[in-house]
Amino acid sequence: MPELPPPSLVLSHEESLLDTMLAGQPAQYASSSEKPLKPWAEVTTTLSDLDTSKVHFVKPGLQHVVIDFDIRGDDGEKDLGLNLKAASIMAVRLMRSSAKARRGFIFITSTTGM
Repeated sequence: MPELPPPSLVLSHEESLLDTMLAGQPAQYASSSEKPLKPWAEVTTTLSDLDTSKVHFVKPGLQHVVIDFDIRGDDGEKDLGLNLKAASIMAVRLMRSSAKARRGFIFITSTTGM
């Protein structure tokens, strides 16, 4: 298998790919304690209804694999570098594992709140 290019991260202020892909999925704003406001069965809003620059939750479809990296540094705070490294390692391993995986996964990293 040919060598894969190193993973990269592009931060921009354009519309989020995730916002577009999950626009019709149930979503809700977070409470002041950053937890969902309602049980999912009571949520009537979709991601396209929300201002996604605010803290929020979205319920992706069953076809999506969601991995939330919350690795903390020595100071106890979420560490962007450690989380990006872990996500990159996982992505590379998955892409190397099979051609099918390369076609079936989209990796999106959120740095909100980090």
